[in-house]
Amino acid sequence: MEHTHAKMIDRNTVEFPPVNDNTRGIINYYTDTELLAADGYLPFQGATYPSDGKNYETYYEIVDGVIVQKYEEIIPEPYVDPMTPEEHRRQHYQMLTDGMEAELAYKTRKGYPAEELQALEAQIDECRAQIKQMFPDVVEEKTDVDNA
Repeated sequence: MEHTHAKMIDRNTVEFPPVNDNTRGIINYYTDTELLAADGYLPFQGATYPSDGKNYETYYEIVDGVIVQKYEEIIPEPYVDPMTPEEHRRQHYQMLTDGMEAELAYKTRKGYPAEELQALEAQIDECRAQIKQMFPDVVEEKTDVDNA
């Protein structure tokens, strides 16, 4: 069933008439344009959802006494990471190197061979270097201002 009339509730909502008006005993009420107009329903012009793959929000406008269905593209807000690169590095250091550093401290106390301790230190340094590459410091560009 295609809707031919509607009532405008707000920008994003319309109310379509019922098929039958049981309170007044009217069958096929939704097709009686004179009754619909008398009850405050306006002609309705639907639109096809755009097929370009983008997200749209439906909205309605009254144009020359007709409720027109329209679509407005939903443009997502750009993601802003609340954490600084330093906070990311710290978090990753804790996740990845805390266990290795605890192992290094234990093996150092227990007197493990120096070669084994150096290999573990090299692993920790390599992890830190990789994390530093993943989250480099952000350098803000300064603009020169000519005060002349």
